[in-house]
Amino acid sequence: CLQIQVDDGANDDDIKTFISKKVSGKGLHVSGGLREEVESTLLSNADGMFLWVDLSAKTLKGSRTAREIRAKLHKLPQGLEKVYEASVTRILEQDDDVRTRALKILLWTTNAKRPLSREELKEALAIEPDMTKLDDESDNKIHDDSGFAAECGDFDSPKEWPLPPSPLVANGIPWKFVY
Repeated sequence: CLQIQVDDGANDDDIKTFISKKVSGKGLHVSGGLREEVESTLLSNADGMFLWVDLSAKTLKGSRTAREIRAKLHKLPQGLEKVYEASVTRILEQDDDVRTRALKILLWTTNAKRPLSREELKEALAIEPDMTKLDDESDNKIHDDSGFAAECGDFDSPKEWPLPPSPLVANGIPWKFVY
C-alpha cells in the first residue's frame, strides 16, 4: 500500500514563508507586535496545512483595527473541517437570494468536470427548472459577478478565474453542512 507521510514540522519553514506573504499581502494591515502575534498564531495552529492558513488569513482580512484582528485571531476555528464549517455557516446566514446564489455557485464549481469561466458560471446560475431559452434579454441573466467571492464564504475567489473545482470536493469535505 502506497502511503505519503509528512513528518511533524517538516514543512514549518515553508509555512512560515507562506504566512509571511499572506500577512504582508493586500487587505491585512499589520505591523510590529501585532504582525508577530498573527504570524505566531497562524503557525502554531496551521498543523502543517497551507489551506488552513490561506482560509484563516482570508478571515482576518477586512478587519480595520488591531482589536478586530485580535478578536478574529482568537476565534479562528481549529482544523480545516472547522474552517469549512465556519465558511458554510457564513453562507447559510446570508439573505435568501445571496445564500441561494452562493450555494448554486458552489454546486456548479464542485460538479464541473473542468474549470468554469466567468461567463459560463453566470450562464449556469441563470438556468432554472423548466427554462426553454437563455439569452442576453433573459430576466435571470447575471451581469455583475463582482460579489461572488464574498458570497461564497472564501471557497471561490475571483482572482482564480476560471474557477478551479471547489476545495470542498478537492479535500474530501462532505456536503453534510449544506443539507
